[in-house]
Amino acid sequence: MNGIWIRSQDKKRLIFATNVYIDDYGNFTLVKANSHIRIGEYPTKERALQVLDEIHARIASGTIEALETGTWHIVYIMPES
Repeated sequence: MNGIWIRSQDKKRLIFATNVYIDDYGNFTLVKANSHIRIGEYPTKERALQVLDEIHARIASGTIEALETGTWHIVYIMPES
């Protein structure tokens, strides 16, 4: 299965995400992974979209980490804001 390892904004979770998306609540926007796991909160939808662009750029650049199993995965740490 393809995906990306993402460390949550609060640094308490390391998630293997196969689906990353945003939920806009008007006065703040959440970035979520997989089945509604909150991985970051941003003051605007525009900032959340910038974070998604950063994740996309990391994947596109081919910056990868190898696991002992020989499987390659991307690693991204959610920015504070």
